[in-house]
Amino acid sequence: MPELPGQKQARYTAELGLSEYDAVTLTASRAMTDYFEAALAAAGADKAKPLANWLLGEFSASLNRDDKTPAESPIAPALMAALVKRVVDGTLNNKTGKSGVWGALGKANTAMWMPVSRARVWSKFPTRAQLKK
Repeated sequence: MPELPGQKQARYTAELGLSEYDAVTLTASRAMTDYFEAALAAAGADKAKPLANWLLGEFSASLNRDDKTPAESPIAPALMAALVKRVVDGTLNNKTGKSGVWGALGKANTAMWMPVSRARVWSKFPTRAQLKK
């Protein structure tokens, strides 16, 4: 039997340390839950809170703005996980992630389009081919 939303909420708060609000919001739709689970698998459980913050903040805002569901997002869960990892490890700060990186990710869903001057930061992101491995 599949895990029900209430069970997921309890697991998210107990095992991942998310707030009840975050857990309820992430499980409000099947599409958001599936996206979170996929991104979490790529990022690791220790990144659950920052991942939830990005999904409930910038990600949800962009989906609402573009009238899309998480499944229709141009940003693959694995790439979202890579962004969150880079913010957590200090390669990028939140401001960089939210401004330049966020807009670029939404347009191309890859790290390979950036100018060479930014190659140092972007080399930390996987390419589309690497994400498929």
